[in-house]
Amino acid sequence: MTTNPCAVLSVEEEQNILARIHDPRIPSAEVNVRDFGAVGDGVTLDTQAIQRAIVHLHRQGGGRVIVPAGRYLTGSLALLSHINLHLDSPQSVLLFTTETTEAHYPLAFGHWECSPLWNYRALIYACDAQNIALTGRGVLDGQASDSVWWNWTHQIEHAWSTSARNLQRPASLRLREMNLSGVPVAERRFGDGHYLRPMFIQTLRCQNVLLEGVTLRNSPMWQVNPVMCRNVTVRRMTLRSHGHNNDGVDPESCCDVLIEDNLFDSGDDCIAIKSGRDRDGREANIPCENIIIRNNRFADGHGGIALGSEMSGGIRNVFAVGNEFDSPALTYPLRLKANALRGGVIENIWLRHSRVKRVRDAVVHATMNYAEGVYGSHLPRFRNIVIEDLEASGGEYGLFIEGLAQSPIEGLVLKDIRITDVDHPLHAAHWGGGVKMENVTINGLAYPRPVQLFIRGLPQVGDYLRAIAQLPGDDEAVLRYSWWLGKTAEGPMTPLGEGGILALTPTMAGRFVRCRVNHGEMSLLSKPWLIQPEGSIDLASANSVNSGILRARGVIDEEGGAECITRFELAQMIVRLWGLQYQPSNGIVIQDIAPDSVWYPGIAALIQRGMMALVQGKFLPCRPIRREEAATVAMMSCGVSYRNASTMLQSTFTDGRILRDIYLTNAQRAVAFGFMRCDEEGRFRPRRYLRRNEALEMLLMMGHFMGDQDAPQRQVKPLC
Repeated sequence: MTTNPCAVLSVEEEQNILARIHDPRIPSAEVNVRDFGAVGDGVTLDTQAIQRAIVHLHRQGGGRVIVPAGRYLTGSLALLSHINLHLDSPQSVLLFTTETTEAHYPLAFGHWECSPLWNYRALIYACDAQNIALTGRGVLDGQASDSVWWNWTHQIEHAWSTSARNLQRPASLRLREMNLSGVPVAERRFGDGHYLRPMFIQTLRCQNVLLEGVTLRNSPMWQVNPVMCRNVTVRRMTLRSHGHNNDGVDPESCCDVLIEDNLFDSGDDCIAIKSGRDRDGREANIPCENIIIRNNRFADGHGGIALGSEMSGGIRNVFAVGNEFDSPALTYPLRLKANALRGGVIENIWLRHSRVKRVRDAVVHATMNYAEGVYGSHLPRFRNIVIEDLEASGGEYGLFIEGLAQSPIEGLVLKDIRITDVDHPLHAAHWGGGVKMENVTINGLAYPRPVQLFIRGLPQVGDYLRAIAQLPGDDEAVLRYSWWLGKTAEGPMTPLGEGGILALTPTMAGRFVRCRVNHGEMSLLSKPWLIQPEGSIDLASANSVNSGILRARGVIDEEGGAECITRFELAQMIVRLWGLQYQPSNGIVIQDIAPDSVWYPGIAALIQRGMMALVQGKFLPCRPIRREEAATVAMMSCGVSYRNASTMLQSTFTDGRILRDIYLTNAQRAVAFGFMRCDEEGRFRPRRYLRRNEALEMLLMMGHFMGDQDAPQRQVKPLC
């Protein structure tokens, strides 16, 4: 038996799933929609004529409903058992009316973002049907645009988005509250006036479903959403839609699903495996399982193949084989996302033979900090996940894989992976037992190797420093630490000794210390720390301790200054923390900082990386910075990527109602990550200016989070 390295799934089991998946059995009878009054001129409303054809053939036992060449204006259509709606020609086009009312999209039972409700019926809808299909060479055009459907929501695409009216938000929040409170589904009635957009294709509790050959474009919401279905095939479709939440194919609590030979070009995740949300999902407890995703092509999207985040019922037994990803606008080709509000387990996942030609952010992005992150009482689990035979180039991160301290990732296997030309090779946090890395190279460096080096302690004579390194995929006990001393930060250094702890003696005052950690021939070197004289740090003062450590790290020169920190002062600290002062300007034009300023290149690099933003071309260096803005600066500057990681709609802060939507998510994350704090009454104080002591604490905690490592080295190099 051929098994993956985790010995959980096998090719034979994959074949067993395929053997259960088959096309629906539909009689050979045919009718033509024109025989039932359809005109197909793009002006006449043909909804009733097409629906009459479907109902008539269904009553006759089923068959193919032919849609010949033409442009058929229609509202929502309901598929019935034993019906294949067949778009016969590339010129067969279903145009869905832009009159977005219940008259054309009647109220029906459905799911919206994995919560059951009564809302606008999907454009193509089926419930409790069997043996249904949508096939052919034609086009289904939802006609969504910036003035139809899509204008009902405002999506915060990046940290420095502008705020805008979100018509959908009140109903979305109300539905979430109904979910969490267990309100009966019959009482969850939305539709006109509530602005919850319908899905394009939604099949609920159906068996034997086939979607093949057709093209979808301009979807109001998710494009293909089978819910609690069994035996589903999505084959040779083209899914092009770039509106908000325009996921491609989202199987939800389904069993035995085949997604193959499709082209995805989406405004959100291309494929997202889901299984219910929050209380509804946990009570239904129906996993999405036995999924095969093979030989698909992925262009734009937030995620290529995504697992989660609505996964309260669990996701298991997913095989993704032979898929190709190629777009600079594809954020994450392979993506796992979860949080402690939704919970759920992702397990038994085998992703193999993947080719990533172009990518924006991270080749693999797995996080439990999605949206609400740690704010919840239902810890998610990732276990038995294998990524094998992956080739990729470009992007910000190679592998970005993190669990939670309370829920580490178990049974992670990374094998035969080659990634080149990424800015940051690996972000690994909270990896648990059973982790293996075999034949993995990123930017030419072999893994496992030390990836983060943390220095803790007080950098003054009479105290000590302690080094802790991270070695994902191997036993950290094999690591060897050595300490080095030099007169300058970048000059030659002499050895001080070995071991994880260094006592600081009077001869070290005013000199620089580095730590090197070795794993065989692989090593990682810390940034230099300037040792302070004895007694220069007041242990009774948190501000003195924070200042002393930041001074040792070269982030600040001296204590003092006005109580409220300015944008320029904060930028200086971040530039020093990251070493950005030596970066080129990247073509950034800053109207109110002199181009010959020593700080211009660093601040331009900071803006280019999205850590801070210009305001109408100006940096406003003398302006104080508010706490809500500082939280976004912290999250954008802490060295990890959460782009397209969704937004929180409700705050846990007691004063969260005054937090602007563009800052809410990052404020919550900054507190969860320990970069910022609320007061004793749970208030975040978003509009108050950031104080100097708060800025120092924020920078210190960001530095602790990032680690103290310099660039990784392939071999041990002499420091002396």
